[in-house]
Amino acid sequence: MKKFLLFFAAAAMTLSASAALQNKAANAMVKFNKVKMAATQATAQSPKRIIDIEPEGEAKAYLQNAEGIYVYSGYLYSGLNSFSDGAIVFDADGATVYIKNILPNTASYWNEGDYWVEGQLSADGKKITVPLGQEIYYDSYYDDTLILSWGATSVNDEGYIVYDPIEKESVEFSINEDGTIILDGGKGDIYAEELAAFVGEGLCCEWIGDGTFGGENSWAIKFTDLSSIKLAKPVDPTITSWYDSGSETGFSRLSFNIPLQDVDGNVMIAENVSYSIFTDNDQIFTFDQASYGGYNELMIDGDVTEIPYGYSDFDFSPTAVYFYRTNAEGYEPLFERRIGIQVYNTMNGERKASKIVYWPEEENDPDFFVLGNFNGWDIEQAVKFEANDNGALEATIEVLADNEEEREFKIATPDDQAEEAAQGLKWFGGVDEYENNFFLVSEELLSAPIDLVSPGANFRLAEAGNYTIQLIAINNEGSGAPKKISADDNLQIVVIKNDVTAVADLNADRAASVHYVNLAGQVSATPFNGVNIQVTTMNDGSMKAVKVVK
Repeated sequence: MKKFLLFFAAAAMTLSASAALQNKAANAMVKFNKVKMAATQATAQSPKRIIDIEPEGEAKAYLQNAEGIYVYSGYLYSGLNSFSDGAIVFDADGATVYIKNILPNTASYWNEGDYWVEGQLSADGKKITVPLGQEIYYDSYYDDTLILSWGATSVNDEGYIVYDPIEKESVEFSINEDGTIILDGGKGDIYAEELAAFVGEGLCCEWIGDGTFGGENSWAIKFTDLSSIKLAKPVDPTITSWYDSGSETGFSRLSFNIPLQDVDGNVMIAENVSYSIFTDNDQIFTFDQASYGGYNELMIDGDVTEIPYGYSDFDFSPTAVYFYRTNAEGYEPLFERRIGIQVYNTMNGERKASKIVYWPEEENDPDFFVLGNFNGWDIEQAVKFEANDNGALEATIEVLADNEEEREFKIATPDDQAEEAAQGLKWFGGVDEYENNFFLVSEELLSAPIDLVSPGANFRLAEAGNYTIQLIAINNEGSGAPKKISADDNLQIVVIKNDVTAVADLNADRAASVHYVNLAGQVSATPFNGVNIQVTTMNDGSMKAVKVVK
């Protein structure tokens, strides 16, 4: 979500944006109120009456995501908003549907309640057609009506945002095989730089009297069945910039994007998402009440280390955080080497976290993977090392093969200098001191450190089973040393065989976490379809595993 300094141009009745966004004051915004933007033509469609009472039929709850331009708390934004109360009513006739608050920000800004628009479901159940021109709000003060329309926003030569209605009788939503419902034909990029983030074509609201912009242009609208949303790890955020004021009397700024999407490609409910800021050696940053509580309601009851997604106040916006600190010479630095952000997804008391993403980019920890015959040596099927609850990197694999060669694996990490045959990876194996062309991980070596070398021989497991592999760097100790693991470190692995135990033997009260591994060695918080190994990490650090079938 991006916000810009906007002001009114009285003669043209349009909105313009300042390019001076280098300091704190430049992020103040002018109230939108009922300003009508410049338009080249007006729509001639006849409005339908406002439907403000839920129609009869089968109501289905959806999570509704909308991308585009919209008004929020009186200000104009370009960005993403998520609503957990989206709904569609399916009429008993099997053909008519009613969509609640199809432009959700229009509902929250203009209306005191909800509105519904009517659509038609195709015979094959794959499309919803929504006629345009339907009334969605009446303003008694101005004696004017907002109607559903289609239009485009652009920036003219003078730097003004201009709205142009586009003549269309209806719009369509596609119903996908996974049950999601997506608007067809929208165009725009909320993550574009400066005013380009306000340029797009999509479903709009406009004032029927003269066809001017009503305050929302959503070029991407998606409905996801609420019952299908499960807890999963968030997609990693991205850091777009760091601005240092150079003085503790100024405001330094970390800018970022947090996708409302998990690693399985599903949307996340915004109310379940939060984030924290980290510095240097994964040290969490505290927004203390003494410095921030006087300006931000979030700190009214005390210090805070976690920020809700989309929280906006004096020092926070949905895509940036400000700091009363600098890294300039002569001041106590906010960070010495790097600053980062981590995203959390929390449901029913359980939590999944992204990795910590740092600025500058070269300070991010590299990814490491386990590849072998159990996943066809394919990077797309590789099992990634993830930090466990204690911060140690580990990966769990399931190796069922009786053939010895099919129980071999290596450790790999991306390498820009790698030859084509290496799949863009640097490979690590073991020392082949007996010239067997492999390094045997015998029973005696289980749970013991094993040196990694590159190039090295394939590791061969002595027998099939479920294994957890921990990755260790042995040369990054010392005061102020980074905790990151790089391909240039002296690396070791520890291979732990997980006992297969009957489900009845697992004591839920002693379980710290549970994850699932499929036959390709992939790991998930929820079971895959087919055969899974349920791996339970106990509070004492031990692991139990059992086969389950979904």
